[in-house]
Amino acid sequence: MQNTPLPVTIISGFLGSGKTTLLKRILSTFENPKRIAVVENELGDTPIDDLLLAEYAPAKLDTVLGRTCCETRGAFVKVMRSILEKSQDFDRLIIESTGVVHPGMLANAILSDPELSTKLKLDGIVTVVDALNFEAHLDGDGHAREQVAFADSIIINKTDLSTFDNLEKLTKLLKTINPTAKYTHASYAQTDASTIMNLGGFDTSKVSSAIGGCFALHSHVGGKSHQHKITTLAINTTDTYAFLSFKDWLEEYVAINRDNIYRAKGVLSFVNVDRKIVFQGVHDNIYVDLGEPWGDSQRTNTLIFIGENLNENEIREGLKKCIY
Repeated sequence: MQNTPLPVTIISGFLGSGKTTLLKRILSTFENPKRIAVVENELGDTPIDDLLLAEYAPAKLDTVLGRTCCETRGAFVKVMRSILEKSQDFDRLIIESTGVVHPGMLANAILSDPELSTKLKLDGIVTVVDALNFEAHLDGDGHAREQVAFADSIIINKTDLSTFDNLEKLTKLLKTINPTAKYTHASYAQTDASTIMNLGGFDTSKVSSAIGGCFALHSHVGGKSHQHKITTLAINTTDTYAFLSFKDWLEEYVAINRDNIYRAKGVLSFVNVDRKIVFQGVHDNIYVDLGEPWGDSQRTNTLIFIGENLNENEIREGLKKCIY
C-alpha cells in the first residue's frame, strides 16, 4: 500500500454532455494509461461506455449501478476500498459519474469515510456542460444545477455548435450558480489535463486564490437559480473573530444545514493569530487549516456557501456572536 494518498478526480455532467469523450481524450494523453484507475457510476445494466473506454482504460475496475444516492453509495464505497487494495498500481483515480447522479454524494462518501478520507485525496470535481442543452435540463430532476454548484472546474462543451452571445449568456448563468469554479470552453471535449487534474479543489492552501475575486462580482447571487432554491452566498466582513466561538458556531451551523450545504469555503481573521484561517468542505465535512501569514495586507473575512435554501441573515447573525 502506498503511503501518499491516491489523487481522485470526479467528472460529472448531464447525459450527453461529453463526459466520456473528455475522459477518453484525457486518458489518451498519458504515456501509461494503466496507471490511471477509472470507475464509472453507470446508469442501467448495459454500460455502453465500457466499449468506448476499453482501449484507453485497461485499469478500469468496476461499474457502480443505480440512479439514486441511496442505491449507489454503499456500492461506491465498496469499489473505493477495492481500489485501495491495489493503490500501489495506480497514480490517479478518475470517477466518471452517470449523468443523473449527485456528485456531492460521491465526494461526501470519500470525505466522511475514515479509511477513504485518509488514503484517497479528493483533488476536485469537474462538471461538463452541454452548451446547447444545459438550460433545458435546469427544471428537470437530473441534478444539473447541483452538478454545477459542486464543481471546481466547469468545461462548457460543444461551443462549436453555439454562438458567442449564447455562450456569454450561458457562462453568466453558470456563474450565478457557481462563481468560484474555473471555466473552460471546449469543442468535442478537446482540452488539456490541467482542466481536470491538480485542481486543489479540496486543498485548504488554495482557498484564498479560489475565492479572491468572488465577492466583488457575487456578493449575493441567485437570479433564476434562486427560484430553484440553489444560491451562492458570499459574505465579506472586516471583523476579528474568536476562534473557539467561530468553531462552535460553524460546527452547529453545518450540522443543522448539512443537507443544504453543497460547497463551503472561507478565509478568516482571528484574534492573536497572525495567519489566515481557511476552511472548505462539502455538506458537513468541513476542514479548517492555517493559511499564509496576513503580513501587511488588510484583514478581511470572506465566506462562501453554495447550496439550497441558505439564509444570509442567519449566517451573519451567527458570525456576530463570534466577534472578539
